[in-house]
Amino acid sequence: MARETLAPELAPAPTTTKLPEIDARTISVEKDAVSAIVTYMETAGVCVVRNLVSRASVNQILNDTAPYLDRSESCLSKPSATDSNGWLLI
Repeated sequence: MARETLAPELAPAPTTTKLPEIDARTISVEKDAVSAIVTYMETAGVCVVRNLVSRASVNQILNDTAPYLDRSESCLSKPSATDSNGWLLI
């Protein structure tokens, strides 16, 4: 049985959901950060923590793990190895 597809004008519009996030550089009280992360995890099921690890540490991890990872063009689509949202591409 063939799968039925909707005409483009009838297909639902894609939705974008903003994920809850915390910037680790702005955390002054660790207890408050933990509380916020737990609250986000309970309500949204996810919490993005930005800037938790330095760029130097990320680069070292990439260098250390490079021999074990597939470094094909599809994995590193941009020279900076991050996408437009700053997600690390490995």
